[in-house]
Amino acid sequence: MAKLKPGEFEVEGVVTESLPDQMFRIQIEQGPEGFQGTIILARPSGQMKMYHIKVMPGDWVRVLMTQYDKSKGRITFRLKETPPYMKAREMTQAASSVIPEPEVQPQVSGIQDKVDEVQVTKE
Repeated sequence: MAKLKPGEFEVEGVVTESLPDQMFRIQIEQGPEGFQGTIILARPSGQMKMYHIKVMPGDWVRVLMTQYDKSKGRITFRLKETPPYMKAREMTQAASSVIPEPEVQPQVSGIQDKVDEVQVTKE
């Protein structure tokens, strides 16, 4: 993490959309209270442009924001993999979504009665 100036804070999120002129839409996943799930616009920082670090939709990034404009930010770091706190959240969601469905038993009683009636009438 870089040294932050007064009034600046960092959040982490996932890039959801790439826009023209090196702009990105980012959904914030980790940050101050009230920011989770919000979508902001962000640009890469000068160092990222200088070293040609590519940002693609689906990448996890660290964004620097100011207290004055909470809808825009500057991408300062591209995370190499999904953060551990998101891996744990994805695993719990996957575990809760795999609930075995109850087996449906066919209703044989009505069919069996009709079969018995057919056999009785044939005799």
